[in-house]
Amino acid sequence: MALHLLFGKKQLTECLLLLGAKDTLIVMTPTLAHALKADLNLAPCRIVVLQRDGDDIDGADADWPRITAAEWISLTCEHAHSMSWT
Repeated sequence: MALHLLFGKKQLTECLLLLGAKDTLIVMTPTLAHALKADLNLAPCRIVVLQRDGDDIDGADADWPRITAAEWISLTCEHAHSMSWT
């Protein structure tokens, strides 16, 4: 069970290959979630999008729930491992 932090699309292929059903993927910006929507729909795990102050709340990534920074910290505590992807 791992927490994956997706910051960009450069390592998207590698990230998708390592995702498991019990993992969680946090897309670090709503803009990135929108840009990668078709690819991320292939993910076998839970996907959430980090909501930052000033982000467009009505963004096009409504397929996945938004989380706050506090919820991100909570997810970090719940998962034994964390991986960052650019």
